[in-house]
Amino acid sequence: MEISLVEACKKLHFGSGLAAKAKKIKAETHVDFLLQLFTSEIEERERKRRNNYMKAAKFDIIKTFENYTFEDRLNMLENSGKLCLLEFSAYSASSRQA
Repeated sequence: MEISLVEACKKLHFGSGLAAKAKKIKAETHVDFLLQLFTSEIEERERKRRNNYMKAAKFDIIKTFENYTFEDRLNMLENSGKLCLLEFSAYSASSRQA
């Protein structure tokens, strides 16, 4: 029965994921079952469509240092033996003009 359900889903262009979703749905009536099944399929297709549109748009990626940790980079540099310490001095506007 499961094989015939997967084949029927393919013929109707639902995809084989619909058969897996059907096993998980608990409903009191056949109409409720179909409504839950089709609603989940519509949501999945909309999610995939949005993701495809986002990929096609090729938006610029905003990069920040908020969640970036430098520890991984420092460990990699230490292991390669190419770690060198840099000192930065703060310049004020008055010292640059002098």
